Amino acid sequence: MEPIVKQPYANEITSSLVIGLSLVKRKGGVAFNIDCKSTVPKLPPIKTKRIQVQSEGEDYEGWKGPKYIHFWAPTVKWCLSLAGLGNTLLPEERLSVNQSLSLVVTGCIWARYSLVIIPVNYNLMTVNLFMAMINGINLFRAVRYQYRIKEAETTPPKKE
Repeated sequence: MEPIVKQPYANEITSSLVIGLSLVKRKGGVAFNIDCKSTVPKLPPIKTKRIQVQSEGEDYEGWKGPKYIHFWAPTVKWCLSLAGLGNTLLPEERLSVNQSLSLVVTGCIWARYSLVIIPVNYNLMTVNLFMAMINGINLFRAVRYQYRIKEAETTPPKKE
C-alpha cells in the first residue's frame, strides 16, 4: 500500500528564491538595489570530454550524401532562393525592404558559416550566396523605388 501524499496549496508553496529590494541614493539620483539569491543547492559540474573530429577518412566521408542533414538542409533551402528569384518578376512597389535586407544578411552569415564548419558544406555556401545575391537585387530595386517615391513627394510639379 502506497502512502498518501498531500498536495500543497498555493499559499503553502515556498519560493526557492530570496529577493531583497533596497533603495540606494547615488550621485545623480536614486536607484534600486536588487539582491536575488537562490536557496536551491548547486548541482555538481557536468564532466564532458572533447573529441577530435577527423577531417578525412571513413567517418568524414560518411557525413556526405542524401542520408544526412548536411545534404538536405541546403537542398531544400534552394526553394527559398528560387522564391527570391521569382520576386525579381514582381513590380517594385510590392517588394519589401525589410524582407530583402534580412535575407541578404542571412545569406552572407550562413555562407561564411558553411566554410567554418566541419565538414565544409559547399552546397550550403552556394545556396546562401545565391540567396544573398538575388535578394540584394530585390533590395536595390525596393530601395530605389522608395527613394523615387520620396523624391516625387518633395519635388514641386513643373510649370509649363
